[in-house]
Amino acid sequence: MKILRKIFYSLIVLILSGIVVVLIYLASQKPHYNGSIKMPGLSNEVEVIYDYYGVPHIYAESETDAYFALGFVHAQDRLFQMEMTKRVASGQLSEIFGVDFIKVDAFFKTLGFQEHANAAASKFMSEDSLPYQKAAKAYLKGINHFINTGSTPVEFVMLGIVKRIFQFLICISLLNTWHLILQWPFVQIRSCHLFNKN
Repeated sequence: MKILRKIFYSLIVLILSGIVVVLIYLASQKPHYNGSIKMPGLSNEVEVIYDYYGVPHIYAESETDAYFALGFVHAQDRLFQMEMTKRVASGQLSEIFGVDFIKVDAFFKTLGFQEHANAAASKFMSEDSLPYQKAAKAYLKGINHFINTGSTPVEFVMLGIVKRIFQFLICISLLNTWHLILQWPFVQIRSCHLFNKN
C-alpha cells in the first residue's frame, strides 16, 4: 500500500508540474498588450492602445511608422491565421495537414493566386517612391520584425511549422484569398439563384 501511495503522489506531482509548465509556456507566448518594445525600424515613438474589445488603435507621427506598427501588431495577433491563409493561396496546406488536403491545394493552385501576386508585385512594387509603396514596405517590415524577434505561436510549435519571412507577393496572395473568402457567400447565393432560375 505504501508503494502504491508513493506512486500515486508522484503521479499527482508530475501532472501538476506539467500543468504549471504548460501554463507558463502559454503565458510566455501571449501578445504584448502592455509595456514598451524597442524597434529599430521606427523613426519616432508609436503608441498602440488596445480597447475593451481587443482592437488596436495606433498613434504615430508618420504614416510609415503607423504601417510598420500595423504590420507588427497583425503578425503578433494573427500570424498563424496569416500563415494558413498564405498556404491556402499557394496550395500548401497538404504539407502540414496531409493528403486529405491535396484536392484543396489543387483547387487553389488553379485560381492562379501565385501568378497574379508575382505579376502585381513586379508591376506595383518595383520602386518605393510612391506613398502606397512606402506604406506597403513599412507594413511588410513590421510583419517580418515580429517574425524575427517575436515569440513563436503555439500553433506553429504544435504543427511543426517553421516561421518564414513574408514577401510582397505573399501579402498580395493574402489579399486575394481574403477577397475570395469575403465574396464566397455572395457567389453561393448567385449560383443558387441561377440554378433555380433554370
